[in-house]
Order: sequence, then structure tokens, then C-alpha cells
Amino acid sequence: MMISAPRKKIPGNSGQAIVEFALVSMFFFALIFGVVEFGRYWYYSTHLSNSVRAAARYGAVLPDPAAIVSSTETYAAARIDTYLPPAGLTSVATTILPSPNEGTYGETIVVSATYSFDVLAGTIIPGFSGTIPITRTASITYEGGS
Repeated sequence: MMISAPRKKIPGNSGQAIVEFALVSMFFFALIFGVVEFGRYWYYSTHLSNSVRAAARYGAVLPDPAAIVSSTETYAAARIDTYLPPAGLTSVATTILPSPNEGTYGETIVVSATYSFDVLAGTIIPGFSGTIPITRTASITYEGGS
């Protein structure tokens, strides 16, 4: 077994590893923050879709046709506020199609919600700042009326 002599320090290479780490870490952290932001956006989008769909189903089985619009919008807002910060909820709208006949069997109830998604990584990743509006819509046939 051969024992080698200890390596001598080459002059001028003392900060090479730090510089390489600094260059590579910027891209690595930008990638990590981008993945986290995409995951947050996906979570908000999925929860908004599920809440709107549940609100449409809630309105479709209401026995009182006069309360469809107000009850459905209240239900959707409460369901969205369960998991998402309430400050981002921009609008919740319920329409009944065709609009002259409200609350008869076979009409379509359309529930729509818009949420303002705040990008948190905007100060870290250039170009990814501000808010992104997320709009989701669900429709279902009314079953509760006569």
C-alpha cells in the first residue's frame, strides 16, 4: 500500500468553490421556488373548481327555486373560504339558464367564481410577480323544482 504525500494547496483557488456554489445556487433556488409556486397555484385552482362544482350541486337540489341564486353564492363563498384566504375571492356569480324561467325542472344552474392568486416568489424570481386571476365555472341541471 502506497502512502501519498499530502496535497499542497494551489495558490489562487481559495474561493473557487464559493463562486461556483453562488452561480449554481441561483438557478437551483429559482427552480425550487417556481415549483412551489406552481404547486400553490394548482392547489388553489383545484380547490376553486371543487367548491364551484359543489355549490352548483347544492343549488340543483334546493327545494325553493327563489333561493337558488343567493343560497348557492353564499354556499360557494363559504366553501372557498374554508381552505383559501378570503381576501383573494373576487367574485361568485350564479345564473340560471334560460334566464326568463327561474327554478323550473331541467334548467341549467351555472356557478362561477374568480379568485386572485398572489404570487409569493415575485421578489425572488424576476418576472413572476403580481396576481393571477383564477376563474372556474360549473354547470348542472336543476332537479329540485316541480
